[in-house]
Amino acid sequence: GGSGSANENKIYILADPEVGEDYLREISDRIYGLSGIRSTVGEGEGTVIAIGRTSHTVSSKAYRRLSRIPDSDFERSHYLLYSDGQALAIAYEDDRYGTDASLDMACEAFLRVISADGNGLVLHGGILSSGEVDPIKWQREIDEAEREAAFETLAEEIGGELGADIADAIRNYYGMFSVKVVEWIANLYDPECGGFYYSNSGRDTVGYGADIESTQQALSFLSSSGALAGIGGSAANMPKWFTEKLGRWVKSLQDANGYFYHPQWTKEMVDGSLARRGRDLWRAESLLEWCGFAPTYTTPNGVQGDYTLIDGTKVGDVIVVKATGRLGSSSIASASRVIAAQSLSAPSHLRTEAALRNYLSSLDIRANSYPVGNELCSQALEIKNLDDRLKAEGSPYSPIAIIEEWLRESQNPENGMWYYVDESDPSYSIYDGVNGLLKISAMYNDLGIKFNYPLEAVRSAIEGTRTDDEPLHVCYAYNTWFSVLNIFKNMEAHSDNPELAAAEIAAIRAELLESAPEAIAHTGRKVAMFMKTDGSFSYYKNYTNHGSQGMPVALPNMNEGDVNATTICANGTASYMFQALGIDVPHLFGMSEWYRFIGILEELGAVIKDENVYEKDPVTFDGESVGDESDYVSITSSGKGSFTVERDTREGHSGNILRFESVKGGALVLDCVDSLVKSCYSFEGEFCFESGDPGYNCQIRLG
Repeated sequence: GGSGSANENKIYILADPEVGEDYLREISDRIYGLSGIRSTVGEGEGTVIAIGRTSHTVSSKAYRRLSRIPDSDFERSHYLLYSDGQALAIAYEDDRYGTDASLDMACEAFLRVISADGNGLVLHGGILSSGEVDPIKWQREIDEAEREAAFETLAEEIGGELGADIADAIRNYYGMFSVKVVEWIANLYDPECGGFYYSNSGRDTVGYGADIESTQQALSFLSSSGALAGIGGSAANMPKWFTEKLGRWVKSLQDANGYFYHPQWTKEMVDGSLARRGRDLWRAESLLEWCGFAPTYTTPNGVQGDYTLIDGTKVGDVIVVKATGRLGSSSIASASRVIAAQSLSAPSHLRTEAALRNYLSSLDIRANSYPVGNELCSQALEIKNLDDRLKAEGSPYSPIAIIEEWLRESQNPENGMWYYVDESDPSYSIYDGVNGLLKISAMYNDLGIKFNYPLEAVRSAIEGTRTDDEPLHVCYAYNTWFSVLNIFKNMEAHSDNPELAAAEIAAIRAELLESAPEAIAHTGRKVAMFMKTDGSFSYYKNYTNHGSQGMPVALPNMNEGDVNATTICANGTASYMFQALGIDVPHLFGMSEWYRFIGILEELGAVIKDENVYEKDPVTFDGESVGDESDYVSITSSGKGSFTVERDTREGHSGNILRFESVKGGALVLDCVDSLVKSCYSFEGEFCFESGDPGYNCQIRLG
C-alpha cells in the first residue's frame, strides 16, 4: 500500500475504553517526540491511531487480519499493527487472559516502528508488525518484580540486618511453592457441578464427589495467596459462568432444616458429625455470598433465606405461632418465649440448658481438647446466633454463658490450655495441648468472650513453634502460630485494660521478631515434610487423611495431597505466622497464577471416574509402638473411652493387638476404612471380647 503523513495538530487517538491511561500517555509522548505534534484523544479529521476495537474502519480491517494469524500455541496471544495509509490500528487479542500482555506488546511494537517526517507521522500501508506473546510468562515477570520490590520495602521497614534476614527467610520459605500447586487445585474442579474435590483419588473414584469445604478452601487459598489480587482479591469477582454454576450447586445442597448435605454422604452420617455439619454450614454460607446467592432456607447461623429453589419455585416460610389471650399476661410472655426457642431450629443438644449441660458433661475436654474443641468450634456461629435470638426474646437461657463457665472450670491456669499432662510424663506433647488451644481460642473469638490466662496460653503456643518434636500432621505447625494470633486478637478485643494488653502484645511481638528468621526457617522445615512431587501436600507425611470430619473424601492409605493440607501448608501457616509476628509480607502468588488457574478451568472436560475394586492390606498393628494409638485406625467421634496398641499375650500368639474400651455415658466410634460406595462389601477381622454390658452393643457397619 501507499503511505501518507499528517498535518500539524491533526493526530487523533481512538481507544477501547479498557485501554489504560498509561498506554495513551506513552503513545502520545512518542508521537510528540517524533513529530512535535500534540495528539488529541477522540475523533477528528486527520491521522487516526486506533487502539483496540474502535468504531473506525481501520480497526475492523486490522482485526480481520489478526483473526487469520494461525495459533502456534493455544496459550499464546497475538497482536498486529495495520495501516491503510491514512490511519493506523493497534489490534490485539482481547479474550481470555492475554489482553494485557498482547496490548502491552502491541504498544511496544508501535513505539518501535512508528516514524515521522517534517509533515507528521509516516504511515506505510499494510501490516506494519505482528507477533505473539506468552501472557503467563509476561505477567510472571511483572509479578516477580513487584514481589521483589515488596521484599525490599519489608526489609527497609524492619531495618538493619534483622530486616534483611527476615526478608531472606520469607524468600526461602516461598521457594517451596510454585505454580504447580495452583495447577493441582485447578485440576480438582468438577465442571459439571462447579465445585472442587478433596483429592485426586476422590476425583477419580466412583462414590466420591466434590464437597463444600474443599471448594471453599480452594477459593480462599486463591484469594489469600494473592492469586486473585488482579481481579479485586475476592472469589466474588470470579467469572460469571463460574459463580453462577457454583452458587446453584451449593444452594441445591440445602435441606429444609437449614443445613447442607452432599449426595455422596447420607444425612444420617452428617448429622452424626456435628463438626462436619457445622463446617459445611458456614462454608456454604461463605460460598453463596461470594456467588451472589441467598440460601433457600434461613440457616441455623442466622443467614436469611430467600425461600426460593434454584428452579424458581417458592417454598414455605416459617410459621409464626401466637399464644391466645386466654392465658394471663405473664403466661403469654412465658409461652411466647418457649415457642420462640423451639422455632430456632436448634439441635436438640442446644435447645435447653439441661440438654446443653448434659451434652457438655459427655465431653472430656481435659483428655481430648482437640477433638472436643473442634466439635464445639464448628458450632460456634450457630451457638452465637441462638444466643443472640434467645436474648432478643427475653429468655434467661444463654448457651454462651454456660459454655464459658464450663470452659473456665476446665482450663489449666498454669499453661492456659486444656492440657494436664506433665512435662515429665513420656506422653507429654506440646502439640497435643496447642492443637486443642487453637480450636478453643477460635471459639472464644467467634462467641465474643474474654479468654482467661492469655499470656500463659501465648507462651504455650510459642513453645509449640520452637519445639524440635517432629509433627505428626500438617496442623502441628499451623495450629501453633494460629493460636498465638487468636490470643492476640482476643486480648485486643476483650481485655479489661486495653492499653496494658496492647503493651503486652507489642512486647511479645518484639521478642518474636528478634528470632523471626530462625522461626520462619524452622516452620518451613516442618511444612516441607508433607510436600508431594505434584506441588500438593498431604495431611500426614506418607499418606493423606482419607476422612474429613468423619466423611469419606479420598481412598485410604494414598500417598497424595489433599486440599485441606495443601491450603494449610501453602498459605495458611505462613499467613498466620506473619500476622502473629506483626509484619506485612508480599503475596505468595500473583496475576500469572490466576491466568494459569482460570485457563485450566476453561479447558477441563468432564471428570472421568474409575470403577475399581478396592482391597485394603491386612492391618496387624505389629509395626506400631505399644502404648500408642494406632495410625491405621482413627476415632471419628468420641465421648469417653480409649484405644491403644498392646502386646498379644494370648497363649500361642505373638505380635500386637489393638485394645479399645468404651465407658458408660460415651460412645467410641472407630473407622478402619471409610465408607466407599460399592455394590458389594467384604470384611474380615479377628475379635476378642473380654467383657461388656448387655445394655450396650457393638456394631460393624459396612457402607
